[in-house]
Amino acid sequence: MSATIPTAPALYPPTVPPAARALPLYLSLTRFVRNPLRSLPRTVYEQPIVAYGRKRPLVAWVTGPELIEQILIKRTDVFVKTRLDKRVLRPLIGTGLLTADGDHWRWQRKLASPLFRPNDAYGYVPAMTTAANEQIARWRSLGPSHTAAIDRDMTETTFAVITRTILAGIDANEAVEIQRTGHAYIEPIMWSVAAALMLTPERWWYPGKRKMMRAAREGRAVVQRLLDKRRASGIEGDDLVARMLQARNPDTGAPMSDEALIDNLATFLLAGHETTAKALTWTLYLLARAPEWQDLVRNEVLSVAGRRAVTADDIAKLPITQRVLKESMRLYPPVPAMTRVNAEATELGGIVLP
Repeated sequence: MSATIPTAPALYPPTVPPAARALPLYLSLTRFVRNPLRSLPRTVYEQPIVAYGRKRPLVAWVTGPELIEQILIKRTDVFVKTRLDKRVLRPLIGTGLLTADGDHWRWQRKLASPLFRPNDAYGYVPAMTTAANEQIARWRSLGPSHTAAIDRDMTETTFAVITRTILAGIDANEAVEIQRTGHAYIEPIMWSVAAALMLTPERWWYPGKRKMMRAAREGRAVVQRLLDKRRASGIEGDDLVARMLQARNPDTGAPMSDEALIDNLATFLLAGHETTAKALTWTLYLLARAPEWQDLVRNEVLSVAGRRAVTADDIAKLPITQRVLKESMRLYPPVPAMTRVNAEATELGGIVLP
């Protein structure tokens, strides 16, 4: 098999390379808003952990897999979620699964996790292939001379999947509003991140802030209407909306408040499909630049499924396709950085973090 697989070409687009050394704050933030990865010095790409601070390490960039495992899995009691994440995302998703900590996070995760177990996720394959076929039909109807906005099309496709599976029951108008408000919130988000990194007061202005806050209010209002409609029609079912409405706090037995329900549904509706859309967009970009690999993926799918739709049983028979998707996410990760703060003095990778 290895003899038939071509060597991938140099796939990174021609861009300015990382900074040779740590940049002054004003220059670092200017680059950061345009492209966060461009603001990092070259050492971050070469060493498993790089710490900054004149007298003591105040910030550390961690890229070593073993150290990341320590932070995100083995020592979560020490490395907790930061005020930065909560400040940037709170207007949109409150204290939902992405921003919650401790027991509040654990019971929300326990509630949602069955929907994403492999065997359950395989049940979504028909909805995925249907959405993909619908997108292909739209492209074909526009003719061979049409130039497609792939990022927008992938967002629409992944949104179609999520609204037909874990978040069933959203009508077309609600879907349009959720997509619009989600995009409006995310578009200027790097300014919000930069303001949070600068530790400016939350009431201060930054470019795009008014647009973000308006989008958050409108998006959460749409989710509230979805909840009200679902309650009126009955809360039976096994989708996420039904599970959230039926859920009870394990300690108090109380149902989720409307605010908590909106926090979690907004997380999946307004943010949950964007990362998948970005992964697909970059994968199609890379395949377009590597036609030999494009042929390999197409031929593998045809050899397994022919002209019929791909089924859950086919997934394990598509190793090349899976490897292409994973390599795409390695080169262009949809979420290239995460933040944590150590709640106590600790050592990581030979560096003492106060």
